[in-house]
Amino acid sequence: MVFPLSTAACRQGRGTLQESTRKSSTKRYGGHQQTMPTGSILILVLMAVALVITFLFWRHLQPSIDAPKPSSKPSSKPSDQKKPSSKPSDKNAPDGSVSGKDAPRSDAIPSLVLQRDRDSDPEITMMGKVPEDVLALLQGKLSADVPIEEEEAFDIDVQELVSETAEEEITGKHALILVVGVARSDRGRKRQCNEDAFLIVEEQHLFVVADGMGGHNAGEIASQKAVDTIGECFSNNVFPGEPKPDWPRRGDELVRAIHDANDKVLELAQSRDDYSGMGTTVVAVRFSPNKQRAYIAHVGDSRCYRIRHDELHQLTEDHTLGRLMGATGKTARHLAQAVGVRPEVAVDLTVDEPQPGDHYLVCSDGLTKMVPDSRLLEIATIDENLDLRCQQLIDEANERGGRDNITVIMVRVESPLKTDNEPSA
Repeated sequence: MVFPLSTAACRQGRGTLQESTRKSSTKRYGGHQQTMPTGSILILVLMAVALVITFLFWRHLQPSIDAPKPSSKPSSKPSDQKKPSSKPSDKNAPDGSVSGKDAPRSDAIPSLVLQRDRDSDPEITMMGKVPEDVLALLQGKLSADVPIEEEEAFDIDVQELVSETAEEEITGKHALILVVGVARSDRGRKRQCNEDAFLIVEEQHLFVVADGMGGHNAGEIASQKAVDTIGECFSNNVFPGEPKPDWPRRGDELVRAIHDANDKVLELAQSRDDYSGMGTTVVAVRFSPNKQRAYIAHVGDSRCYRIRHDELHQLTEDHTLGRLMGATGKTARHLAQAVGVRPEVAVDLTVDEPQPGDHYLVCSDGLTKMVPDSRLLEIATIDENLDLRCQQLIDEANERGGRDNITVIMVRVESPLKTDNEPSA
């Protein structure tokens, strides 16, 4: 017996069949109740492709940022290897301490390249900030480096040395020593101009080095003005200012000449905006052959050394924040005082007794910051030719980087009984 189905029943039957089909299809995807949309699959594929492309692009850039790996195969392009130039350029001069295998490579690690650039930057002398109460305590001091016989060695204070030195101002009729000096100056490898200046006045047995402060306006103007003013004082035999009665006259005149230079440089600095803030260090040595004395006056960190019996002795004390206030790091090198910066400047004076055979090295810090004392002594005793010694010291400073201007004066002390066989400058 056949029962006819209504239209609604037929529709219900077809819907049940379609639902059953969808459930069967769902079970084929791991039994989950949700299907995997086609759009989601496409997005995952595109993300995977993007990751692959990114990785390949990163690998392509890798040689320019990673450290180079040593290769066993020589380069096939001669142009890939840099050859040292035989003519140094005035600008961007190569670091004298870098050559051959030590030369920087274009594919070096960036951090190392930046560090090397920092290490080869020009050495700049700067003025440091000194508290007013400390400035008030700065006074030019007198010290005597006159040797005492071993059997007479005993405790003695500075005042006794000063008094003893002052009493020895009586000058003999005949020269006890002769002095001869040679100077050389070089701008170095990193600076574009030479801010150093020097002066030799043979008839006054006077030797001066001034180092204009780099990083300040017109440093070369300040240093040249300082040496010119000192030279004028001696050529005119006029030394402004009040003399100190307890200081040796010749040393006191040298100190007053530097005070006059301070006034002249400061006056010039205040006359033009582009000169504002300029200043300079000064170290000056004046010999008295008839008294057998050397008077060393200085402001700043330019130095004077004495070489005797293959020993190097520094006769000046740096006027820096490191020496004065115990500062550390780069701040330690900043100057506590300089000529032409303030109305008052404290000039230190040292009195020394030169002996025949002694050598005095007067120099800017462009030498002493690059060359250690042990090497200074070695070079300064290699050859008796003073001009050659000066050049060798400059070459050494340049080979070690030449980060500042370099000025060197070498002075030899001779006996007045010198024979023709003894070397000349």
